[in-house]
Amino acid sequence: MRLCIIVSFLACLSGLVVCAAEYDVNQDGTGDFAVIQDAIDAAVHGDVIVVHPGTYCENIHFRGKNITLRSLDPENEDIVASTVIEALDRRRRSVVTFDGTEDETCLLSGFTITNGQTFGFAQGGGILGGGPWSDEHLRTLAGIRNCTIKGNSATGPYGGGGGLSWCGGPISSCTITGNSAENWGGGVYQCSGTIADCMISDNSAGWRGGGLCNCYGTISNCIISQNAVTHEYGHGGGLAGCSGEISNCTITDNWADDGGGLLYCHGLISNCTISHNSATGEHGEGGGFSWCQGTISSCAITDNSAWLGGGLFSCCGPIANCTITGNEASSGGGIYLGYFIDWHCVVLNSVMWGDTPDEIAGYTALATVTYSDVDGGWTGTGNISNDPLLVSGPLGDYYLSCTAAGQEADSPCIDAGSGTAESLGLDKLTTRTDSAADSGIVDMGYHYPLALDQNPQINCSINASEFTPGDELVGFVEAHNPGPDISVDAYVAFILPDGAIFSFTGGGLVLGIYPWIAEVILPGGFEFGPSGVFRTTVPESPGDYAFAAVFTVPGSFEFIGDPSLFSFVITD
Repeated sequence: MRLCIIVSFLACLSGLVVCAAEYDVNQDGTGDFAVIQDAIDAAVHGDVIVVHPGTYCENIHFRGKNITLRSLDPENEDIVASTVIEALDRRRRSVVTFDGTEDETCLLSGFTITNGQTFGFAQGGGILGGGPWSDEHLRTLAGIRNCTIKGNSATGPYGGGGGLSWCGGPISSCTITGNSAENWGGGVYQCSGTIADCMISDNSAGWRGGGLCNCYGTISNCIISQNAVTHEYGHGGGLAGCSGEISNCTITDNWADDGGGLLYCHGLISNCTISHNSATGEHGEGGGFSWCQGTISSCAITDNSAWLGGGLFSCCGPIANCTITGNEASSGGGIYLGYFIDWHCVVLNSVMWGDTPDEIAGYTALATVTYSDVDGGWTGTGNISNDPLLVSGPLGDYYLSCTAAGQEADSPCIDAGSGTAESLGLDKLTTRTDSAADSGIVDMGYHYPLALDQNPQINCSINASEFTPGDELVGFVEAHNPGPDISVDAYVAFILPDGAIFSFTGGGLVLGIYPWIAEVILPGGFEFGPSGVFRTTVPESPGDYAFAAVFTVPGSFEFIGDPSLFSFVITD
C-alpha cells in the first residue's frame, strides 16, 4: 500500500506532499508481495518494507537503496525468531548483500539471518556490506538492528566474517552466534561502524578473531563470549585487531592459541570485565590480553590463563585502576612482559592480587608500577602489599571492603591512588557495595557502575543550523539508558515558526503531539545512534524551526530525563 505522508513543516508552509511507499510482504499472498526481493526491487529511497513472520528462502540484495526493511515488530524476540531469511543459494553469495553505497537512513531490523555460506574469495556469509571486491572498498552505512545472525559461514582462502563483513553503519541490539570463518572474524569482520548492545557468542575463525576481527569503530555494551580460534597458532579468541574504543563490555570464555580474550586491540579499553579466557597453545601468550598497546582503564581482569601472561602479555598500557586477580600462567600470572625496548609497561592505581605463580614476570625492568596494591610487593611510589579485602557486591566479586558500606574493615586500597576520582573520570563509578560514588583521592582497582538511578536520555540534532532552499536536511536521534530497565514513551517532533508541532509516529508525521514509540522498554546500558531518522530537501519556507525529542512516563507528559531541542533556521 502507498502511504502519502504530509511531511511536517514542509507540508505546513509549502504544501509539499511527499509520497513514501510502505509494502507488506507475506508468504500467504495477503501482502503486496510474497518475496522480499520483489519488494526491494519495487522500492525507492525512503520506502518501508514490512515483512510478516515466515521463513523466506532468499539471498536478498539492497541494490544501494536507502530503504527500511523490517519485521512486524523488531523489538519482539518472538517476531525476530519467526521472521527468517534463510539462504536459498548457499554457494553464490551472502544471505543479505548491500551495495556499499547505502547511507545512514537505510535500515535492516528484526530478522533472523541464517545458513548463508560463501566460498572461495567471498566474505560475509550472513551479511556483506560492500567488501574488498567492490569499487573503493565501499562499506554500507546502513543500520543493522535487532537481528539474530546465526549459523552462517565464510570458507575458502580468504574467508572472513562468517556473520557480517564490511559493514560501516551501526550494528546494535543484535545476537551474532554460531557463525564461522575459514580465516578471520568468525562473527564480525572489517565492520567499522559502532557495535553496541550486541551478544557475540559461539563463533569461530580459523586464524584470527573468533568473535570480531579488524573492527575499528566503537564497541560498547556487548557480551563477547565463548568464541574461538581453531587453528594451531591462531590469535584473538574474542577480538583481534579491533583498535577503536572498547567500553562496558563483558569478554569471557573465549580461547585461542594466543590472546584468548583480546589481541592487537590498541584503542582505549575501559570499564570492561575480561574473565575466564585462555591462550591454549603449548606456548600460549596472554589469556586475557595479548599485545594491546592502548590504555586499559578500570577493567576487571580475572581468572584467565595462558602459558605466559595469564592476565596480560606484553601490554604497554598504561594499565590504570584495574583489578587483576585469579589469573594463572607458568610465568607472569598477572602480567608477562616480552622484550621490546620501546614497550614500557605502566601500571597505576591498580590491584594485582592472587595471581599464580606471580604478579609480574618477564622483562620486569620494563615495568613502572605506582600507587598499586601488589601481592608480594613491588618497588614504586605509593605501592602497598596488603590484602585488598575484595568483597562481593551487586554487580560482581571485586568491590573493596568498606565499613561505611556495612563491611567489618576498610580496604587499604580506599583513597590510596594517585589523583582524584573526578580528574580521572571515575567519580560516577564505585568500589563500594552500597554504590556510593568514588570521591576525593581515587581508590585503587576496578570501579563498578553505580547501582543506577540515572535517567535515560534522548537527544536530537540536525546536520546544520542554517539552510537555504535546495539544501539537504537530515535529522538525527540518539538515546542511551545508563540506569536499569525502564519503560518509556518517546516523542520526536518538528516545531514550526507559528508554534505548530508535527510529531513522528509509526504512521508518519502528523499534526499534534503523539508518541513516536509508545511503552518501549529500554534495557540497562541501552545505546542507540546517532542515527538518521529524517531526510529531505529544504523548500522555500523561511523561518525559525526546532527539532525536539523527549522521553516521558508511558501514557503521560511527565518527562524522564531532559528534553532535547535543536534550533535551526531556513533563510530566503
